[in-house]
Amino acid sequence: MTKPKYTAAVHQRIVKAIRDGATQRAAARRVGVTPESLSIWKRKQPGFGEAVERAHAQAQVFAEISLYKLATKGNVRALIAWLQARRPEDWNCEPVIHQPDGAPRPTVIFHIPSNGREMETETHSGDETHAAEP
Repeated sequence: MTKPKYTAAVHQRIVKAIRDGATQRAAARRVGVTPESLSIWKRKQPGFGEAVERAHAQAQVFAEISLYKLATKGNVRALIAWLQARRPEDWNCEPVIHQPDGAPRPTVIFHIPSNGREMETETHSGDETHAAEP
């Protein structure tokens, strides 16, 4: 197997692919080189590693601006995604429960308003599941 050659054209195609949102692996494959070659070139070719990082940063900024525009136009999913990315401490979806060691696990009860259809409900306490009383 022949060793892929680093050329100015390959450099430009890889950087453009990354700037357009491709991962390094996808960009390498798009131009017909292995991801390993791309990694070696980043270390050994003057300016190439910096160009790849700059392209990643440009793609990130473009994605953030695009997401922000969607969010400000009323796209609720885009708004939530933007807030979770910018302020994860306030908009994280994962519940955080602080309790001392040895304390019993809290009971969590979900209440979902009726939509007119019959449905069995359950409560979860620790690792046990209990059928709720009507």
